[in-house]
Amino acid sequence: MTARARRLWKVLVGVDGPPTVQAAPAAKLSGSATEGEAQPKPGRNGPSNSYGASLMSLPANLSYTEEHEWIEDRGEIVRIGITEHAASALGDIVFVQLPDTGDKIESGQACGELESTKSVSDLFAPVTGEVVTINESAVDDPAVVNSDPYGEGWLIEVRVSETGATLTAQQYADLINE
Repeated sequence: MTARARRLWKVLVGVDGPPTVQAAPAAKLSGSATEGEAQPKPGRNGPSNSYGASLMSLPANLSYTEEHEWIEDRGEIVRIGITEHAASALGDIVFVQLPDTGDKIESGQACGELESTKSVSDLFAPVTGEVVTINESAVDDPAVVNSDPYGEGWLIEVRVSETGATLTAQQYADLINE
């Protein structure tokens, strides 16, 4: 995990990096794992835990960043938002500040801000390019970012001139379930 991602974790959830999640001891059933055998890691294939996510809850058509943004490739234009994981960690989002249409953004640099009842967090640009659209619905009703982060809660659309480092859904699930 990068230093910037670790700082973002600290802002989002108040700790230095994602927590280590251990499986609760399973009841001994016939044919179940004996003591000392590996137990399945929570959140990998089923319901999410409070900090992690199952792979099933992450849209596979999106790319992700260590800073908890998602990117939907639409050719020359990409749509960007924050992950459900980030929205959940932030809590109820009450204010969204986005760059203006026409603004140039640079990969890895702050380009907006999300304020919740818990904290304020920067939105980091996962790509370099020009902002072509902002989601006025998310600005007018920030709660949509919490209720539908991968749909109506998207934040900006950017004409890309350079891409940044991204993760697949599987890699992002592994990151948040560390």
